[in-house]
Amino acid sequence: MEQRGSASKATAPNQGVSAEEKDRLTSRLAGIQGVRTLPSVGTWIMLEVTEPTTLARKVNRRLGPGSMKVNRDVAGMVRIFVSDPRHNEELFRAIREFVA
Repeated sequence: MEQRGSASKATAPNQGVSAEEKDRLTSRLAGIQGVRTLPSVGTWIMLEVTEPTTLARKVNRRLGPGSMKVNRDVAGMVRIFVSDPRHNEELFRAIREFVA
C-alpha cells in the first residue's frame, strides 16, 4: 500500500511564484535520473519521463488530483505547477521515488 504524503490537496497554480523557486525546483528535478526538464514558461515545468501516465497517477494519488498532468499532445511529457516551497518539496520527493 502506498504511503500518503502530508499534503492533502494539490496547490493551484500561483501567479506569485518566484523565478528563484521555479529555478530551484527545475534544477533539483534535472538531477533525477530518468527525468528531463524542458524549457517552460509561466508557473509550470514540463518534464520528459518514460511512463508519464503511470507517474502522474501515482503522484496525483499521493499529493492530490492535478498535482501532475499528462501532456496528451506530446508523448512522454508531464507538467507540474510550481507552488510554495513545501508543496514543491513533496512533489520533488514523490517524483524521485516513483521514477527510481
